[in-house]
Amino acid sequence: MAEVPDDIPSDMETIYLQGNYISDIEPGAFVGNTQCTSLSVGHNFLSEIDANIFLGLDNLTILHLQENQISDMPPETFSEMKNLQWINMAFNELSEIQPHMFEGLTALRIISLDGNMIHNIFPGAFRDLQSLTTLILSENHLSEIRGDVDWVDFSEEYCVVRK
Repeated sequence: MAEVPDDIPSDMETIYLQGNYISDIEPGAFVGNTQCTSLSVGHNFLSEIDANIFLGLDNLTILHLQENQISDMPPETFSEMKNLQWINMAFNELSEIQPHMFEGLTALRIISLDGNMIHNIFPGAFRDLQSLTTLILSENHLSEIRGDVDWVDFSEEYCVVRK
């Protein structure tokens, strides 16, 4: 499958599009899927994410984007996903985490960013994440993290959030 089908039933709670040949998702592709709580588009060929791709997924709690080729994301990409609890962006091509990338995601508990090329995390990147318990940053190119990250225990192979 090379693109997101336009006939996904609107009452689907789980949309599993993993392991295909999807390289682009049209903005608003999931607008009618308001019941969806889990979306998996991992193991595809996505390289760019438009800010409006996830419009309509207000009830989404789990988002899998792992093992694509994503190198950059607009800061407002996840802004409407207030119920998101877990985002898996492992093994992409991200090089930095922008200050507002996860802004407003107060329900977010787990962020998997392992296996990217992250060398820079901007101050404020994890601000607002009141529920965060696990932040996985292993297998990146981090040499310095600036900003308020004293709540992260970097002694583990992955990072554990202490609150």
